[in-house]
Amino acid sequence: MKDFLESSDINCNLYGVYLIKKYLKNNEINDNTIDFLVNQINTEYLLLFTSLFNKNNKKLSYDILYILINIGFNNKGEQLFCSNEKIILNLATFLGKNKNDSYLLKNGIWLIRNIINNFEICKLFLNFDIINFFEEIYERNLLDNDFMKRIILILRQLIKYKLFLKENKIDDDPTCLLPSIKIIKTQLRPNISSDLLFHYIYSLLELASFNSAEVYYEMINNKIHKEIMNLYPLIIDHIKKLNIKIREYEPNINNNIFNQKDKYDEYKKDLDNYNQIVLVMLKILGKIMSKEDGILTQILLDSGIAQFLNRALQTTNVRIIKNVSFCISNICAGTCGQVGNLLENNTLIELIKVGKYIYEALDYNYNIGNEYYKTLIDAFREINYVFSLAISNSLYEKFVPIARYDNYTVVLILVKGLKILNCQDLKILIDLILKAIYKLILYDDEKKKDNNYISFKEVMETNGVREYIEILISNKDEEIASEANKLYNSFFKDSNKNL
Repeated sequence: MKDFLESSDINCNLYGVYLIKKYLKNNEINDNTIDFLVNQINTEYLLLFTSLFNKNNKKLSYDILYILINIGFNNKGEQLFCSNEKIILNLATFLGKNKNDSYLLKNGIWLIRNIINNFEICKLFLNFDIINFFEEIYERNLLDNDFMKRIILILRQLIKYKLFLKENKIDDDPTCLLPSIKIIKTQLRPNISSDLLFHYIYSLLELASFNSAEVYYEMINNKIHKEIMNLYPLIIDHIKKLNIKIREYEPNINNNIFNQKDKYDEYKKDLDNYNQIVLVMLKILGKIMSKEDGILTQILLDSGIAQFLNRALQTTNVRIIKNVSFCISNICAGTCGQVGNLLENNTLIELIKVGKYIYEALDYNYNIGNEYYKTLIDAFREINYVFSLAISNSLYEKFVPIARYDNYTVVLILVKGLKILNCQDLKILIDLILKAIYKLILYDDEKKKDNNYISFKEVMETNGVREYIEILISNKDEEIASEANKLYNSFFKDSNKNL
């Protein structure tokens, strides 16, 4: 066999490869078949196979790819591919020379997808600039959706590899991944399958996980934020239509009409994908606005994200509310002008409306072990971040009328926040809430109380704030205890004190 592969005669090469392919064709391809083949092959054989690509014979190349794809399905076979750097070099060079042959490209990409789970192989392919190669394929639209999906799965594995290096403090430079953002941007269309769109969107979230300004600016340059804001309402519309279809099919499924089950399962899968997609979209926008310099936040505000967030808040989906609130809290952590943008666009008013829904839902769903209750708490936490940051901002006087909106909903939310969010890992939030409460009461104190309104302090005391502050005075965190003590001594020590 080896003699046939090493021969300078192309016909001998073809015959040697034919014998192996014949073995695969004549035997059912399963774990045992591939195990046997892999056990007969070593690194030297793989080098021989991939070096034969240089013969520039299509028949030979097709057959070699067929064999390599089957070897790549096997864990041991996958290990062989990273045993010698030249194996990957030969493969990458071959694909680069044949990028106009869609059949060879498809099979080459299929092979890479089979073997890319190994981080050593990820490293080798990144060294050979595979992402720029994929970018060219996308630009020329050479492959169908099935193979585009294989490419995005390869890209996701490369991103995971780089994230692994970052988490282990080996390498935190994501520069080599930046071309993948342009690839993904070209594919963000509402008419692709929900499964494919999920992988595109999720790969962006994985890139955002680098928390790198370089990644965020590349996303902005490729207008990812605008693509998301344009896609979001279309996906929400898909979700509404799918919910209607699923409700129509459910009676038939419950009555064991199985011929409709496949369609029902397809709708359910699409619905699950789209529900995940909208959450990931919001997380991406929130991460982009998490950089402390505020420049990226301003770019998104200039692009109309406040109006987008207003529309996104027209829901009772608690997970969506949580992620929209995360976006808003990052804006509230910015400049006065950025908070002012939210005030001008009534974004905080819209959040108060859904905040009241979350506030009341917590009372009706009190079960600490319940998953829905945990989700409510997550959303409630983010809403508290928004309001405490907005009040702590120097524009807080403009926020005061909003704090009175809908029977002091903001105040009720902050007071309940002290009660149920009082745990060590949220000490930053508790500190912010205490400072926000201090500012609201101080506002009434400085204005000598407008007789047309109930004071903030009265509303707070009616809802038990004194007890929660007294508990926090004994908190083991010195900053929280100090802030609680300051608030208590300033406004609550003398119960007869009038504001």
